[in-house]
Amino acid sequence: MTKDLRHIEKYGALLHAKWEQNTLSQHFIHGTWAEDGSKYDITCPNQLAPLLVKLQNLLSDLYNEWLNKNSEVTKMDTFLTKLFGDKNEI
Repeated sequence: MTKDLRHIEKYGALLHAKWEQNTLSQHFIHGTWAEDGSKYDITCPNQLAPLLVKLQNLLSDLYNEWLNKNSEVTKMDTFLTKLFGDKNEI
């Protein structure tokens, strides 16, 4: 399962938290690094910023929903393994 997770986890740096558009300077987008929570800014045309923020925030919601579901699957797998033993033994 870990191998499969790498395909989506590589996007975690961009998708773990929602972006915000700067209210004073519409061409700035604010994001947060996953590793340490530090802030970063992206500069883009004023017309493009709202669309990028909306798209990234939608993807962020989906990414975090996937992480939550994956966590539940992992918990279930751990529970079943404790209950029935190693799945390779069955």
